[in-house]
Amino acid sequence: VELYGTLPSEIGLLTNLKELMLSRNELVGSIPTTFGNLLQLRVLDLRNNELSGELPTSIFQLKNLEYLDLQRNQQLSGRITDDVRNLGKLRIMAFGFSKL
Repeated sequence: VELYGTLPSEIGLLTNLKELMLSRNELVGSIPTTFGNLLQLRVLDLRNNELSGELPTSIFQLKNLEYLDLQRNQQLSGRITDDVRNLGKLRIMAFGFSKL
C-alpha cells in the first residue's frame, strides 16, 4: 500500500515513537518542524518520496537518532549545519539524490 499526501504535523505528538519508516511512498510537501519532538526516535526513513522544502533544523535535536535516510527526495533542500554534531548516536545518514 502506498501512502499519498503530506506528512501531518501531528506525528510530532507521538513522543514515544522509536521508528518511523515511510519510504517508497508518494509523500509530498515539507517535513514538519514538529518532528523535533520525537526525542525517542532511533530510525527516520523517508527515502524515495517527493518531499520538498528545507530540512527542518529541529531534526538535529533528535539525540537518539541512529539512522536517517532522506535519499531520493529530489526537491528536499537546505544545509547540513554544525548542529548535526548533536546526533551523537547517528550511525547512518543518507541524503543522495536530494539538494541537501
